[in-house]
Amino acid sequence: MWSAIREERAVSGMTITELLLSWGDPDEVYDGYVVYGDQYVYFINDKVFSIVNL
Repeated sequence: MWSAIREERAVSGMTITELLLSWGDPDEVYDGYVVYGDQYVYFINDKVFSIVNL
């Protein structure tokens, strides 16, 4: 995960802490997902499950 964090990428399996280290604070926070601009990051069991670009 550290290489993804250094490269400022989000990848499946990241924890919320790892995502915050990589991308910073999200624009919006909802139950089960967060929003970064036009990207929605969904979580299952507190790990990134899916990243959707609108």
